[in-house]
Amino acid sequence: MRVNLSPMRDADGVVTGIAGVAADVTRRLRAEAEAISIYAKSVGQDSSFFEFTRTLDAYKKTLKGKGSFIMSTDSDFLRLMQKK
Repeated sequence: MRVNLSPMRDADGVVTGIAGVAADVTRRLRAEAEAISIYAKSVGQDSSFFEFTRTLDAYKKTLKGKGSFIMSTDSDFLRLMQKK
């Protein structure tokens, strides 16, 4: 169960109550747990898959919020992104 609560304020900013929304997230949590399990099994069985996902994670962190990115033509990332 996920619950979000927010204060309700009057014109002077005084808290006069609480507004809330509750949602059952059981299905989503089960799906996330299954995805994590599948990912963990895949990483454990194939070292190249682990290397690939670590590379993507590294570039995702590097590129986050950046306007441009310059890389070498022999970059592993560029190699991964090229169509075969």
